[in-house]
Amino acid sequence: TEYADAEAAPGLTSSTVQTMLCLLGLCIIIKSSLLAFCNYAGRRADSEIAMTLAQDHRNDVLCNCMVVSIVVASELIRRRFPDASWLEKVDPAASCLLALWISYSWLTTAQEQLTVLSDKRADDEHVEDVVRLLESQLADSPLALAQAETYHIGEGYAASVDLYPKAGIQKSAIEVAAVLDELENALLASDLKVKQAHVRLRQQQASGSKNYSPACGAKAADDMSWAANYPNPKK
Repeated sequence: TEYADAEAAPGLTSSTVQTMLCLLGLCIIIKSSLLAFCNYAGRRADSEIAMTLAQDHRNDVLCNCMVVSIVVASELIRRRFPDASWLEKVDPAASCLLALWISYSWLTTAQEQLTVLSDKRADDEHVEDVVRLLESQLADSPLALAQAETYHIGEGYAASVDLYPKAGIQKSAIEVAAVLDELENALLASDLKVKQAHVRLRQQQASGSKNYSPACGAKAADDMSWAANYPNPKK
C-alpha cells in the first residue's frame, strides 16, 4: 500500500507532494503578480517602499521556485534510489542556504537605505550632471558657479550651490534675486531627482582665492558694489 511504501522509504506521500506543489505553484503565481505590480508602482510613483516590497516578493518567488525544484528532484531521486540516505540532508541544507541568501539580500538593502539616510555625498556622476545644468542656466546671467555638491536625502538629493558675481557686471538686487529663484526652480524641475536646492550667493573674492576656482577680480572681500543697489564701501 501507499502507507507501507512511505514507511519503507522515508519521505512524503505522493498526494502530499502533489498538494504541496500545487500550493507552491499558486503562491508563485500570486507573488509574481505582486512583484510586477510593485515594480510598476515603484517606478511610477518613485517610491522606495514599493521597490522594497517588490524585492520581498522577488525573494519569495525565488525561494518558492527553489523549494519546488528541490522537492521534485528529491522525489525523483528517492524513487530511483530508495536507499539514498543522504537525501535526508538535502532539505535542511537547502533551508540553510536560502536563509543565508535572504539575510545577505536584506543586509544589502539595509546598507543601501542607511547610505541614503546618512546625507552621504552623491556620486561624482550626479554632481557633474548638476554642474552641467547649473552652467547652462548661468551662461547669460550676471552670476557664475563657484562650487556645487549634492547629497542623498531619502528618495532624492539636496543640492548645495555657491555662486559669485561676475567681474565688471552690475545688476540690481531684484535682478540677482530673480536669477537665484530661476536657478532653484530649474534644479527642482530637472530629472536629476533634486528635492531641495540651497543656493547661496558669495561676495566677490580676491583673485586666486582658494575657495573658488574662477578669478573674481581684485576687489576687497567686503566689496558688494557689483550689485547696483548696494553702496560702495566707505574708504
